[in-house]
Amino acid sequence: MNKIISLSPLIVLLFLIPFFSGCSSNILGPKLSSSKSYDRYDLKIGDTWDAKVISEDSIERIIATVTDDKTSSNSYLTKLDIHINDFDRVITGHGKIDKENLELIELDATFVKDGIPIRITQKNEYIYTDNTRFPIKVGKKWEVLVTETKRIMEGNEVSKESSTKKIRYEVSSIDTITVEAGTFQCFKINVYEDDKFVSVYWQSPETKFISVKEVNYEKNESHELQNYKVRW
Repeated sequence: MNKIISLSPLIVLLFLIPFFSGCSSNILGPKLSSSKSYDRYDLKIGDTWDAKVISEDSIERIIATVTDDKTSSNSYLTKLDIHINDFDRVITGHGKIDKENLELIELDATFVKDGIPIRITQKNEYIYTDNTRFPIKVGKKWEVLVTETKRIMEGNEVSKESSTKKIRYEVSSIDTITVEAGTFQCFKINVYEDDKFVSVYWQSPETKFISVKEVNYEKNESHELQNYKVRW
């Protein structure tokens, strides 16, 4: 899945709605079964994820908060805050996440670089050609054509970019993964772009299948969950 994730420290949970919080030394949630299928969970207002993304030239902290779970019939609205190199630069914006497959379908973000305001808008279209993401289980494979259309406004200049790629996902195993947010049983998902192996995702139902850890070998980039809160 794409970069993203953690949230507002002030979340009021009325009527004793149960929630899970990260930062535990024990495995969170029930043990996963390799023979069982698991469906997605609905995202709810206040669900939050806080991730650290490390690449060759930057360290990013990506915070995502679900701000509207009834935006439309097919998407959730999320607030995004991205802090680059210890708050040297801050990107703010919002995005829409598809309700069925939990993929980013729209993004609108702004930041300032060298005194120049920059706004990026992006739309992603997903066409599933073989299976869909959920329900998920070991051994499942699915394939999707992703068309990404991006518009970049840098001061008075506007540029557009568009690309389409074929992405194949294969769930290979169940792994126990430890990150700052805790220890999780995760589905290990191998990702191929245009038939080239590029990355691995580890995703857990305890985080509503937002990635616990990702490694992108093509970009030499890693992504780890630092903290999270979700409502059930």
